[in-house]
Amino acid sequence: MVGGLACIILLLLAFVVKHKPYQIIEATLVVMAIKFAVSPHAPLPAYIAVGFQGLLAFLLLGLIGRNWLTCVLFASLAMLESALQKFLLATLLYGKSLWQAIDAMALGIAKEFNLPQDFSASFWLISIYSGIYFFWGIFLGSKGYFLPQYLEEIYSKLPKIMEADTAWVQPEKKKKKLPKYLGLAIMLAFITFSFWLTEGSFGKGVYVLLRTISILLALYFLVIPILTFLLHKLLSKAKEGNLFKAVSLQMQATAIQSKAAWKYAGRQKKGLLKIWFYMEVMLALNLYGEAS
Repeated sequence: MVGGLACIILLLLAFVVKHKPYQIIEATLVVMAIKFAVSPHAPLPAYIAVGFQGLLAFLLLGLIGRNWLTCVLFASLAMLESALQKFLLATLLYGKSLWQAIDAMALGIAKEFNLPQDFSASFWLISIYSGIYFFWGIFLGSKGYFLPQYLEEIYSKLPKIMEADTAWVQPEKKKKKLPKYLGLAIMLAFITFSFWLTEGSFGKGVYVLLRTISILLALYFLVIPILTFLLHKLLSKAKEGNLFKAVSLQMQATAIQSKAAWKYAGRQKKGLLKIWFYMEVMLALNLYGEAS
């Protein structure tokens, strides 16, 4: 759901920027910076997915041009990457033992019920799951291509929703404590020791557990902090200017509009349709509203 909404937003962004494709990259970096600020310990794949989708949108929708084919190609590839990324992360964390266990379990069930046993359950699991994401991407791309006209029609029927008029306040910077070098040294030693082990050292279960813990520690306490530092350095000039101020004001305006849009959607639709229509109203407001 979240990945699909991100594709839709990038398709709409490509419609807005048109002859300024570099703004897609700029918007992607701003989104990643805000994500770092709000949730610095979010999983690394979330940032990889955002970066990949932004780069793919820049190449297909920005440089080549926004048409039905590039919209469908972009969304299908973005969703396919989102699906395959989950399997790559699972392989990184648990190794090939995970897929061997799935195959063994499926073969055991097949043997129990006298079913054919010449198949790979892990292969079909990955293929079916990825196929669903791929075809979902085709639908999103086709829908996203025609969405601006549909949202314009919705916006034309909306009652006047007041724009936010709130002053931007520079958030106070929290002082960060220096890391404890002893703890960092112990963590690095543990990671090194875990990768130095082999499956036969302590048994397969302990090996997989230590390997998984090591990778999680490396991701959360080494990779993500380093990427955070590099991204903040990259966007330091933009932060000194008006870009982050404009984003902050837009977020405040969106928060105020959101309440009015939710009430309006509740008068028009009920149940799950209310949520869907609310999302359409918010997209229309941000695409064609005065604050946009």
